[in-house]
Amino acid sequence: MRYSCRAPTILHRLVIPIHGKALFAAAQTTRYMIVRIETDGKTRVLLDKGRENWLNAPISSPDGRHLAFTEQTFQANVWLLENF
Repeated sequence: MRYSCRAPTILHRLVIPIHGKALFAAAQTTRYMIVRIETDGKTRVLLDKGRENWLNAPISSPDGRHLAFTEQTFQANVWLLENF
C-alpha cells in the first residue's frame, strides 16, 4: 500500500475498520486532519481542523458506518482579576 500527499505528513494512528476497504488515520502536516486511505493508495481528507485543533485516535464503530475521534484545542486566554 502506498500513501502519498503533497506535504510531509505524520500519521498519528492508523485504523483498519472491520470492512477492510480503507484505512483511517489522524494526520498532521501544518494542519491536523482525519484522512481516509484507500487500498489503492488514494487519500481523501475527511476532516481538516486547521492548526488550532489536534485530531487523534480515530476508531471505527463495529458496523463500520461511523468514525469516532478525539479533539484537543490549543486556545490560550488571559484573565485579569481586579479588586477581589
